[in-house]
Amino acid sequence: MTMNSPEPITSEQPLTPEILLNPSYRWKTEDIGAAVLDYMADGKAVAQSLLSISTTLPAVAYHAAVMGILDKQINISGGILRMRDYTIAWVDHIRSYPVFYAIKDGKVVISNDARAVANAVSAAQSDETAVLEFVMAGFATGSDTLYRDVKCLQSGEVLIFRTGDAEPVVKRYYQYIPAPRNDISRHQNLAKLSAIIDEIILRIIRRANGRPIWVPLSAGLDSRLILCKLHEHGYKNLHSFTYGPRFNFEALHARRFAQTIGVPWHFIGVPMKNCRQYFQQDERVEYSRFSDGLKAAASLREYVALTVLIEKGLLSNDAILINGQSGDYITGGHVAPFWYENATATEEDLFRVLIDKHYGLWLNLKTPENLQMLKNKIRSVLPQTNANSPMDFAVLEECWEYDARQITLVVNGQRSYDFFGFDWELPLWERDLCDFYRYVPYDQKQRQSLFKEYLKSYDYKGLFKAKEPKIWRWPLPMLWVVPCAQIAGL
Repeated sequence: MTMNSPEPITSEQPLTPEILLNPSYRWKTEDIGAAVLDYMADGKAVAQSLLSISTTLPAVAYHAAVMGILDKQINISGGILRMRDYTIAWVDHIRSYPVFYAIKDGKVVISNDARAVANAVSAAQSDETAVLEFVMAGFATGSDTLYRDVKCLQSGEVLIFRTGDAEPVVKRYYQYIPAPRNDISRHQNLAKLSAIIDEIILRIIRRANGRPIWVPLSAGLDSRLILCKLHEHGYKNLHSFTYGPRFNFEALHARRFAQTIGVPWHFIGVPMKNCRQYFQQDERVEYSRFSDGLKAAASLREYVALTVLIEKGLLSNDAILINGQSGDYITGGHVAPFWYENATATEEDLFRVLIDKHYGLWLNLKTPENLQMLKNKIRSVLPQTNANSPMDFAVLEECWEYDARQITLVVNGQRSYDFFGFDWELPLWERDLCDFYRYVPYDQKQRQSLFKEYLKSYDYKGLFKAKEPKIWRWPLPMLWVVPCAQIAGL
């Protein structure tokens, strides 16, 4: 999204944006020369590079220079840099730390808290399409929130405001758009994938610098890979945990993985009645408001597990949480089989694939009028390109999935760590892995074939065998249902 910058307004007091920071999100504030920086993660290094740009450049050249610097960053960051002539707010390629803004009645407000922005501009009118998306999918797409006046920076976006202008300019310096290349062999891609994953893990180890690392371990491939790589590269202060109902098969396999490589493992099994108690607590309500950004349902995936780990005194304040999100997406696991199985495709096929997969929470809302609203919204957030073949539409599906669901809902799940005050890393969302997979051909993404071939060749401690164990999603005591159902012919 790009908003045009009008001519500077004439007033005795030049217009400057109002910056509202909620301290609960743990952003840091520092003076850097004559500038003030609010930031997270690697934001200070980014800001120092931005300060090297001359603010006397023409606006177009200045914007290009800002976007060029941001596009070169590989570490996660987020920040708001306030200078005399410019204010710059940015998020990284996965919107690790959200930034929200509003432009209303000659007022510009920027914050790390969506509700602070809404209150500052007295936002009252809901965004009808965003609300429909939220109800049907659990999240609102694009820059929209549930309030029409409140927007968020999308992944890879920057807001640039020149002091005295009436409005900021919002531009995208990075967007995940696959561009498959067939001139690189599968063997070369395997070697490159291996090197990238090792480099990512080594960077994380350097940043962790001996602090305790905790890996939420499932029976899946992604968290297992992270745990194995950290162990392979010699990280000592390493722990793992699994959560869910007692006797669940995920936990049984996760325990075996941890025991095989000699990493401490904890199981967080919380009875249903206790889960209900946690859900009804005031703290859980506070967490939901903290994390939803007025655009995505709060992730409760690890909320209870973290609560229990803290109550037991297992997680120290300096712990770093590292999960496996979202290796299944970036390696091709979310590309619809339809594109591989059909010789032709249309825009209607894309709408059907996305709506059937993501907008099914309330089937009675799939009225013709609502479906048309969803189609219009999907079309508005996709990159403008001509799609003719099924693989062209596969590209568009991945673009939509990246921005609309993975960033808005999945990556936003990291707010559970932020809420409890923990640092975190997302190895399988690092920029160089995203850039690598942009160019991987779709035959190597199909059923994650390149990734699984890499894991098969890696096979650390024998934990990545060619055939994965069958993972029952039900706990062991419930499996009596299966033979009973078979007998009944169900």
